Amino acid sequence: MNPPPQAHLLRAVKALERQMIVISPSFTILASKDDADGLNDDHTMVGQLCHKALFDRPTPCDACPAVEAYKTGRPAMGPDSDGRIEYEEDFCFYAYPIFKDDAAGGGDDQAIDAIAVMSYDVPILNRLVSKLERSHAFLRNLIQSALDGIISADMTGKILMFNDMATQITGYSAKEAMTQLHISDIYPEGVAREVMRKLRSDEYGGTGKLNSYQVDVVTKHGDRIPISLDAAIVYEKGKEVASIGIFHDLREKLQMKAELEKAQVQLLQAEKMSSLGKLAAGVAHQLNNPVGGIMLFAGLVLEEYDLEDGVKEDVT
Repeated sequence: MNPPPQAHLLRAVKALERQMIVISPSFTILASKDDADGLNDDHTMVGQLCHKALFDRPTPCDACPAVEAYKTGRPAMGPDSDGRIEYEEDFCFYAYPIFKDDAAGGGDDQAIDAIAVMSYDVPILNRLVSKLERSHAFLRNLIQSALDGIISADMTGKILMFNDMATQITGYSAKEAMTQLHISDIYPEGVAREVMRKLRSDEYGGTGKLNSYQVDVVTKHGDRIPISLDAAIVYEKGKEVASIGIFHDLREKLQMKAELEKAQVQLLQAEKMSSLGKLAAGVAHQLNNPVGGIMLFAGLVLEEYDLEDGVKEDVT
């Protein structure tokens, strides 16, 4: 005879390599997987407050997912106070509401009877965290290896990102920039405000974008460095949360441009002198022809006639 479906379900719950409890709206433990396994006969958790039994806390945990699940009627996951997932090997959890009518989905017209709380699959979570850390490390390497300065700031002006090339351009270390500087400190007075105005306009590459905007940045020692700025506003759920700028150093380009313009001026001057030389040669050629005839005729006169000394001097 096949066991009833409930038996299969209970065996599946027991097979899970996770902790699981069911708690009431008052946070009293109604059932636990360990009790169902017969592991806690001497120290059952049933009847105890979950925050007391699990964490020895007098009140529910901060950012408790069970509280969130009761509020929203939707599954919740336990974050820490900064919104990041924080997990421990013994108990980190999801919370799922159980409705009195056993219907899925919840809603304002459905009362929550209890909350099922289940621990994370820690090995899987470890792999996900490891993968996320590798992705972050790769992204950091990309940013640090960029040939242009990359600077990001939140909407208060606090600098959040400052790569190696930004250090080369401005002279500030990343630590100095992120702990001591306001984003406006790296621009001449009023320029940071002007950049944000252009970013919020749709006339310079689209709202939230600014393309190839030439501006100066101010170094740690007060020098001005010409750069080409590509910037964007970072949005989260339609709200401005940060800005990011790519700073392309124009010093070498402008120096090459100046040298090229100087060479062009020199070339133009040389072309003018060459034209004058050709003109002079043409004039000389045109003069030499009649002068040559005159000199030949004068020579013949001197040979044919016996001229007085004063006349000879005039002819020669």
